[in-house]
Amino acid sequence: MRKFPTHITQLSATENPSSWALKPFYVVGSKTERKLLGLKWLKCIPEPELILGAKESGTGELLAKFICIDYPTRSRQSLPLLYLTGDKNAGGVGKGLKAGGLGFKMVQVYETSASTTFEEDFEEGVKEGTSRSSSEVIIVFFAPSSAELALPVIRKHFSLSSSSEEKPRAKLVAIGPTTSRALFDNHSIQVDTVSSKPDPQSLADAIQYLSTL
Repeated sequence: MRKFPTHITQLSATENPSSWALKPFYVVGSKTERKLLGLKWLKCIPEPELILGAKESGTGELLAKFICIDYPTRSRQSLPLLYLTGDKNAGGVGKGLKAGGLGFKMVQVYETSASTTFEEDFEEGVKEGTSRSSSEVIIVFFAPSSAELALPVIRKHFSLSSSSEEKPRAKLVAIGPTTSRALFDNHSIQVDTVSSKPDPQSLADAIQYLSTL
């Protein structure tokens, strides 16, 4: 997401910045909402009342449903939406907007890349956990794309199934239903629980729930 302010600045340089500040900005969660609110020095960022969807959504599917209800009530609602996204896109927003009959233009504004030190970092975390004599291991998946990099490393140390006794069992949490479905569909992995929303408190609640099982 670091490239996001740069792209907005470029947009503002070619158009009247104040015209953007009058348009609704839809966001999928509170973290993105806070990021936008922190960019108030950009003239194109609207007032807080026009940054919408954080409380009502939490997933792409829910955000699309909210937009389909809210956007038709706005002025100039016949204009297509500008959908800013990254290189890893599960498609929930786009599918929902199409189903609701809303036009949009999708523009990629950032890309993600794999950590070059993930395996070393993970193994260091395993060593620290072992030194604390913790009997329970809980691993959180924050995005569908994380599985490709993480699963081979995780499986070196832990079993992801309760039927295996060769390695310690790791319980799995998905940050949301999209990640949970991707793990099941692409890797035949059933997570132990799913965070109700992609925010710190909901994730902490999900982890606490697993700790009681």
